[in-house]
Amino acid sequence: MLVMIQTIFFIAILVYASIIDIKAQTVPTHIYILLLIVGLINIGPLSFLGAVFTFLPLFIVAFSTNELGGGDVKLGTMCGFVLQGVYGIIGTMIGVIFALIIISLSRTIRHEKVNAPFPLVPYLSTGYITILLLKILVR
Repeated sequence: MLVMIQTIFFIAILVYASIIDIKAQTVPTHIYILLLIVGLINIGPLSFLGAVFTFLPLFIVAFSTNELGGGDVKLGTMCGFVLQGVYGIIGTMIGVIFALIIISLSRTIRHEKVNAPFPLVPYLSTGYITILLLKILVR
């Protein structure tokens, strides 16, 4: 029952964050707080490992390239906390792959600049929701 409640809130928050990121290209602080609260519903030792496993690669990319925003790093970290273990980083990879494919196709079709900024949260959210649903189906 708790897992179902956590799943519903997690998906709702990610959809909400995606809409905000599309409109404003920013993620408000209350999103991270909500994700932390959702993560506390089913907290365990793997929650903290999930946060660390997801934070480190995102932080390294953000710090070394300036191509990733701090909001994306915080969102990924909180999603790793909720998803637990390695699922956060797997969800991040799925989301980045979605972004690369869709943005590349879109920019090719529309003849847009290759290096123009775009909201990443909708793609990361898709990856996190995908891995969450796969995680639930495997149980």
